[in-house]
Amino acid sequence: MTRYAIYYAPQPNSSWWRRGSAWLGRDARKCTGVRQPVITGITPLQFAQLTAQARRYGFHATLKAPFRLNDGVEEKQLIEMAENFAARQKPILIERLEVNQLRGFLALLPASNREEIGALAMQCVSHFDMLRAPPTRFDIARQQNGHLSERQKALFQKWGYPYTEEEFCFHMTLTGSLGDAHEKCLQSIQTAAESHFLALHAEQPLVIDGISIFRETEPGMPCHYWQRFSFSGHHSMQDSYTAYA
Repeated sequence: MTRYAIYYAPQPNSSWWRRGSAWLGRDARKCTGVRQPVITGITPLQFAQLTAQARRYGFHATLKAPFRLNDGVEEKQLIEMAENFAARQKPILIERLEVNQLRGFLALLPASNREEIGALAMQCVSHFDMLRAPPTRFDIARQQNGHLSERQKALFQKWGYPYTEEEFCFHMTLTGSLGDAHEKCLQSIQTAAESHFLALHAEQPLVIDGISIFRETEPGMPCHYWQRFSFSGHHSMQDSYTAYA
């Protein structure tokens, strides 16, 4: 039942990774909790609840959504394909970032290079798709119960995920659904996120310089930042998986 996702995630020793992990309250590489920032007007418990869903996945941007390996496919094939993919890519500089709402949650969004990033994501989706097992009946039922357009349903049938091709939007998720949050609470979170991330971006612009494989060993378990492949084709040593408590 292990699932693998191809994400963009900052290098794990970088300021961006530390800042993102602190916001979510979890370091997905070390599988440890991290103290979250204090936000005026919101209790620590409220903030922890609003970030709980995003915390499970870790600080990242989705390039290819979580998938199970097809019958007969082994992890070493996934690693080899990731090495080959990364060796052909060039870094993409995100010159400007914005904090905004997307589909009801808060995220970091690029204000530039969107077409270039979208092309990278589509290459990633198609490159790894031969490894992907077909969706389960549960996966299909969950998508059918969602609020998807006909086009998004067709993309799910084709790629196993509805937000691909022209529906793709590069984003780094900062919260879960904000639907029930008070307007004042939303403003406090957005202001805090801008202070937390955009000052760092002014000093150290975000660069998409590699892909990372995150791994979920069982349904509902926290995802682990497993391996990283830089766009020079090299990748980090495999970390042993430790369940996050």
